[in-house]
Amino acid sequence: MEFVQTGSIKDTCKKTGIVKQTYYNWLNNPNFKREIKEQQENHYESSLSSMKNLFALAVETHEELLKSDSESIRLRAANAIINKNGRILEAIELRERLKNLEKKAREKESLTTLEEKCNELESNVEQEKN
Repeated sequence: MEFVQTGSIKDTCKKTGIVKQTYYNWLNNPNFKREIKEQQENHYESSLSSMKNLFALAVETHEELLKSDSESIRLRAANAIINKNGRILEAIELRERLKNLEKKAREKESLTTLEEKCNELESNVEQEKN
C-alpha cells in the first residue's frame, strides 16, 4: 500500500489520485485498517531484518577497531558500543511495552463488546417477561 511507503496521507492521496476524504472514509472500514496495519508490520519487519544485517556488520567493524594499535580508536570503538547498546535495549523494551498495550486495548475492546451484548440480552429477556 502506498501509505506504508510514503508514511503520509497527503502524499498517498496525491500519488494515488484520490481525495483525502476518500482515504479517511476508507479508514472507517475495518478491513482497510487491518490491511494497512499488516502492511506497516511487514514493512517494519523487513526494515528490521535489514538493520539486523547491517548491525552485524557494524559489530564486526567495532570488534576489529577494538583490536587497533591506537588507544584512541579502541576507546572510541568501546564508547560507541556502550552507547549504541543502551539505545538498542531501550528500543526493544519500548517495542515490547507497545505490543503489551495494544494487546490490552484489544482485550478491553472485546470485553466492552461482550458487555454490550450481555446488556442487550438482559434487556431482551426483560422485555419478553413483560
